[in-house]
This record gives sequence, C-alpha cells and structure tokens, in this order.
Amino acid sequence: MKNIQKQITLIILLTTICLACGITDTVREQIADIGSDEVVAMVTPIKTTRPTFTPTTDHTATATITLTPKPSLTLTETPIPTETPIPTETHTPIPADTPTRRPTLKPPPHAPPTATSVPPPPVATSTPTPTPKPSYPFKIVEGPVGFPSTNSWLIMFFALTDGNNIPIGDLKIIGDHTPSGVHHVSSPSCYDFCKMSGMQGSVKAGNVTFEPPLYETGTWNLYAVDGGGGQISDVISIPVSTESKSWYFVLLRR
Repeated sequence: MKNIQKQITLIILLTTICLACGITDTVREQIADIGSDEVVAMVTPIKTTRPTFTPTTDHTATATITLTPKPSLTLTETPIPTETPIPTETHTPIPADTPTRRPTLKPPPHAPPTATSVPPPPVATSTPTPTPKPSYPFKIVEGPVGFPSTNSWLIMFFALTDGNNIPIGDLKIIGDHTPSGVHHVSSPSCYDFCKMSGMQGSVKAGNVTFEPPLYETGTWNLYAVDGGGGQISDVISIPVSTESKSWYFVLLRR
C-alpha cells in the first residue's frame, strides 16, 4: 500500500514540473514579440485552472485512511461532601436504686462446741552442766604481789603452809613460760621458813623459791605439786618484763 502512494505522488510531481517548463517558454516568446511597456501589463497574474489528472494504475485497491477520533475529556464535578452534624450528647438519667428487701437470716441451731486440742507443754531442754573444775587443797591467801628488784635473775618466794600457818615440806613449784616454752621445776620445800626475801624493805618469808635460769619477758604459769607429782593448787599466771624487773611473793594455804 505504501509503494502505491509513493508512485502516485511521484507522477503528480513530474507532471507539475513539465507544465511549469512549458509556460516559461511561452512567456519568453511573447516578451520578445511585444515591447517593454506591454510586458508590465502582462505581468498581472492570470488565474489558470490546474488540470486534474486521474492517475490510472494497474492496481484497483485504494488506500483509505480512517482517523480515529480522540476521546473527549468529560469533566465530572465531584460533589462536596456534606458535613454530618455531631450528635448532641444526651445525659441519660441514672435510674434510682430500688430498695430490695433482704431475706431475714435465721440463726443456725446451736451446735455443740468443737473440742480443740491443747498443745503439749514445751519440752524442757536440758542445759548442759558445766564441767566442775577440780578442787585443789591449796588456795591462794596472798599474792601474787611484786616488788621492785635490781637483780639480774628472776626469783619468786612461795610459802606453802597448813591452816595453822606451819610450813609443809617436800612440795614443789612447777612453771611453764610463754611464749618461750621454758619448763622449770623448783627444789623441794622446807619444813620451816628457810627462804627470806631480805633484811630491809619489804621482808617476806617462804619455804621454797622458784628461780628459772633466764629472766625473759612473758608469762609464767605456775602450780604446786606434792611429793608424787600430783597437782595440789590452781594455776597461777604471773606476767614478767625485763623492762621493769621485780621479785614476787605468793602464800598458799591448805
């Protein structure tokens, strides 16, 4: 179909060019025959009717162009929504309480009291009995008391007597020193006051002395024993110091 249209257009164009060439030659011949004054008059354009050529082709098909109309835009007006009125709050009256009759409660029949179990009395816990300390026959009557000393050794005077203040012989004083651990045993006691502290100042008389080999700061734990080595008195603790040397006296009575 497009080839046919091109052929028709080409034929029309060639025909128009041929006609234009023939008219030009005619005008030139007329201008040569007439004068210049007449040329001006002849310049006035003359309307000529263009001959119509009906082209003939071997093909009988004719192209028909159908224009599809563009769809027209139709404006539709959208209605403005109408405001819905807000409902007015209506107070509903609260219904009044209707008094209701309560049923009369009948007292229950008297039931016999339920026996409650009495909890058993608390069991008395036995308090452990403290172990009694052994009782020794010799008790401290005086001391231990210390007196200033200039001696370079430690000396302690013990008086071991009966109830009548009579010295008892063949007894000993045993001592253990802390923290050194020194253990010392005195010589047997006399049957009289054979040990005197001195003749001036504080004079004390005893029947046995405890004289360890060294004077060391610490504590001496001492007790009396009988001839068989059995303990006969409580332990007596006497602290000593090399900074303030002293001699000591203790009276034990049976």
